[in-house]
Amino acid sequence: MLKPKFLTKEERQTEALRRRKDETEAIQQRNNELRRKRAKLLKEVDVGAIQHKQESSIFKADNERGEEAAVKERYLGIVEVRISIF
Repeated sequence: MLKPKFLTKEERQTEALRRRKDETEAIQQRNNELRRKRAKLLKEVDVGAIQHKQESSIFKADNERGEEAAVKERYLGIVEVRISIF
């Protein structure tokens, strides 16, 4: 049977320092990963906001043209014929 090995004070200290160093490295890696994910998400949100703004301005312009055509059709009797070419 093996006898248990008792660690000296210095061995316990070095072991504790090693464990603490490993913990801090793991925490730093996790924080860096979260920081990268957050930056990527913010970049996607910014790009999405720009695209949404462009799409809404296009929709708004189309909607204004549609309203103008509806007014002309209703009050002036002018109907625009659009030809679609595929």
